[in-house]
Amino acid sequence: MNATNPYNKAFYSSYVDISVDSARRMLPIVREMVKPESVADVGCGIGTWLKAWEELGVKDVLGLDGNFIEASHLLIDHSKFKRVNLENPEAVDRRFSLAQSLEVAEHISAEHAEGFVRFLCSLSPVVLFGAAIPFQGGTFHINEQWPEYWAELFHKHGYVCCDVLRDALWHDKHCAYYYAQNTFLFIDKSALADFPALVAHAKRTDRKVLARVHPDKWIEAQHPTLEKLIRLVPGSSADFAARALRKIRRMLSAGTKDR
Repeated sequence: MNATNPYNKAFYSSYVDISVDSARRMLPIVREMVKPESVADVGCGIGTWLKAWEELGVKDVLGLDGNFIEASHLLIDHSKFKRVNLENPEAVDRRFSLAQSLEVAEHISAEHAEGFVRFLCSLSPVVLFGAAIPFQGGTFHINEQWPEYWAELFHKHGYVCCDVLRDALWHDKHCAYYYAQNTFLFIDKSALADFPALVAHAKRTDRKVLARVHPDKWIEAQHPTLEKLIRLVPGSSADFAARALRKIRRMLSAGTKDR
């Protein structure tokens, strides 16, 4: 995450609404299972998710992110924000009930990925984590990986994967597809018994079989290809194909968003 970057007010403004909506859908589920009293958010941006935690009554929060975050844009108190180099973050002198890092790790270079996971594990016995999958696309995505890659890194540090959120959020139109698609809980196996609601889910989760592509992402990815093919079809056939594509879009959108 070096070099000039576009993470300015306009960038975060373009995501704030869907981020707020997604946090308000996901975090009550996490709260019910983990019951955190304190939360650290690594790669917190302007603090959208921490603000949502505060709304849920968790006041002991800390956001960590790079120097590119302007203090005037923060949605949390400035005293609850710490500037760090996400590629090589310095140790924090305390632990939290929950650490989280959502859609951040894909911005970390591959050679620092394991260190990033190690840092998350140093913050808490429970980590809420999600990162972009291959070809998901986005600003400065330099290490998009399937979730099995990250699960293996957490496993090296003694953390088990718990796939407990995706089914609950998969068809929730108020939660961005990438959060529903990519987010897991990782728990220090020595502390798993402290979270009875997660034990059965952890036992059912196979860290080697986690990859999923959300229908909304599939539709988004396929539309440009289909439209290019239509442009190759002559005359009235192209008009017919275009109408058919629009109908397919409506049908697929109804099937994935309105359930």
